[in-house]
Amino acid sequence: MRRLATLGGAFILVADGVYLFAISQQGATDNTLRVPFVAVFLAVCGLLALLGADTSQPRLQLALMSFSATGTLIFGVLGIFSIGLLLILAAIPLVIAVVRQRAARPPGLAIVLAAACAALAVTVVGLQETSYPVSCPSRGEMYGSGTGFLTGGYTYSCVNGKLTIGPSPANPNSGSSPIESSGP
Repeated sequence: MRRLATLGGAFILVADGVYLFAISQQGATDNTLRVPFVAVFLAVCGLLALLGADTSQPRLQLALMSFSATGTLIFGVLGIFSIGLLLILAAIPLVIAVVRQRAARPPGLAIVLAAACAALAVTVVGLQETSYPVSCPSRGEMYGSGTGFLTGGYTYSCVNGKLTIGPSPANPNSGSSPIESSGP
């Protein structure tokens, strides 16, 4: 199980590097923190898998590997048309390690479920919180719209360094007020 977790963790870190390289080659940015969140989350998943392989405490090992496998699989499915297949392949050794460890110690189902739920919660909150632009150019004007992971549509405007985010015109009764920020 330790070798599988080490292989999975190393493969996740390699996939994270491939993700960052692919993003850097695209050159464009959406002015959100989405890419840094995904990159850091995948790095954490890789490191947790490696820590899980190195620990001698079976319950902690199961929790770390379960979180890592779940988080990697979630982003593998979400990114299936880009880096997703590589992430799914990276998660396979971890899933096998979790299943084997779970079979060797049957009372660990609660640990597996708790770790999986934690990975899902971090993913959902992270994707929601990184869906909005965080900066805009100090000069000029820029307008756009997007969709929050949980909250639906929004519009934003950048006017001379002042960022304003509000509900989408298609959803004017969303109950949220504009968020204003100045500068990057």
